[in-house]
Amino acid sequence: TRVIYGISTSLYIGLISVCIATITGTLIGIVSATLGKTVDVLLQRVVDGFMAFPSLVLALIMVAAFGTSTLNVGIAITIALTPQIIRMARAQTLRIQTETYITAAVSIGASPSRIIWRHILPNLITSIVILATGFIGEAVIVEASLSFLGLGIPPPQPSWGRMIQEGAFLYLETAPWITIIPGLALSLLVISQKQ
Repeated sequence: TRVIYGISTSLYIGLISVCIATITGTLIGIVSATLGKTVDVLLQRVVDGFMAFPSLVLALIMVAAFGTSTLNVGIAITIALTPQIIRMARAQTLRIQTETYITAAVSIGASPSRIIWRHILPNLITSIVILATGFIGEAVIVEASLSFLGLGIPPPQPSWGRMIQEGAFLYLETAPWITIIPGLALSLLVISQKQ
């Protein structure tokens, strides 16, 4: 029962984090690609700084600095995933800006905001949604890893990472299923999401 209830915790953190990171990253990526070279260079240097750390390490640093709670874990995962989405949104926006319909819209006097909302964003949505669904598994793994290290969701809520950690350190020789079942559940969730 606890393993099944742990699905809601992992998916809640994963889905909310990925949704917020996707919206924020898409908007920043579009702004970076459309506001000119100076803004683009500045934003991309900040993104490069965040991408220098793997997502788990960045989330670990943030949770260690701000404390363990469901909100802090969600914020840490969101910040760890956002730079990757910014980079993807920027690249796709730069590609879309070379299309002839963008040139036609500019030539008839369309405002930059109209070009973004009517031409760039609709053509960007499919790529971003595909990318975001790929990040759900990564967000679940980061949450489970933080919980395994003792920096994840606080104890009243079930977390697969904490279940694996408790089973590995306390009951591995006497009751190995306490570790194996949450580990299999986590593996199946991530593998089924990747297919």
